Amino acid sequence: MQSRQSQNLVVTIERPHHILATENGYSDILNHNVEELRLETIQVFTGPQTDVNALQTCIFKARAGESSKTHLILYDRIEGPQLKLVSFAPYYDAPGIELTCLITIVRSNAILLKDVREISQRPSALVTSDYPYHIKMVGQGFTALFGFESAQICGQSINSLICPETDILRWCTMFQNACEGQVDNAELILTTLAQNLNKVRVVCTPVVEHGSGPIKYVLFAFEQLEAVAPSSASQEAAAEQSAVSSAGEQSGVVSRPESPEPCVERSKGGRGAPYAKISPRRKAHEERSELPSLPVKVTLELIEELSQYTLYRAADKIGVSATALKMACRKLGIAKWQCKRRSPPPQDNAAPRAAEAAAAPPQQP
Repeated sequence: MQSRQSQNLVVTIERPHHILATENGYSDILNHNVEELRLETIQVFTGPQTDVNALQTCIFKARAGESSKTHLILYDRIEGPQLKLVSFAPYYDAPGIELTCLITIVRSNAILLKDVREISQRPSALVTSDYPYHIKMVGQGFTALFGFESAQICGQSINSLICPETDILRWCTMFQNACEGQVDNAELILTTLAQNLNKVRVVCTPVVEHGSGPIKYVLFAFEQLEAVAPSSASQEAAAEQSAVSSAGEQSGVVSRPESPEPCVERSKGGRGAPYAKISPRRKAHEERSELPSLPVKVTLELIEELSQYTLYRAADKIGVSATALKMACRKLGIAKWQCKRRSPPPQDNAAPRAAEAAAAPPQQP
């Protein structure tokens, strides 16, 4: 027998949610002997810090055929309260058997918001898990590393740190893994306020607001590894930004708002895979920001990875508009966005229309 991080059990839908079965081949669940658990209810894992209402609500959702996932504090028999990522799904053991609920308990790397301490002394940032991923707070170490003051960067998207050299796919994957309760890290090239490039180690840690519920924030921790020489794409972006700033200073007036249409450029020859560069532009109704507009590099590999989503969802994933992503695809020779997810066939309204026409009284000449 052995124990593991992911553990399954089946419980009844109705209260008090008796434990009917546990997965074969494992000796315990949260250090409770599996043989003893079959005589218990789900309450054996609860305690003073457990959100029992959230637990029961998720079980009842299985009755309607709905699966759900949430963080809960469950009690280990030896180690006490632990934060777990718990999944709930409807379960039928065999045809004709009454519906039950399959519960999967997985170790979660999430931390509580109240436990996020000493952030002000580290190069780190607390970011919302929802698009557009606003930065809620940063530390003094963040300002020293990237050059952004707290007043400049708070309220802006964490994507303000990306540049043409950033591995966008790895950046998005790391963030998504954190939103699913797992700590992830990567070595990435990010930009500073002065358009300098740094290779940094980024660690993303999921953060929950309370003892139960979804991931609300992601804690980014940064460690500088080395400075990186900018590529031609970064130099062009920096020169363009500098030219716009200089023109505004010499004229003594604020330049007019940029066009709402993004600027999309294709790579100009050279070695390596082709890509399209999207330079987002501020819309007329948006307030001017002191942050530079950093381009997004779109490659064929990135488009292939995002093809499981609709055009609008894929654009949200990389922080650009659907129009910009569509233009980038055309620059790379892709005429139309192809979503691999199948859509339901359109309803055929020919028969109902024919029936209505037959039932309609004839018109008088």
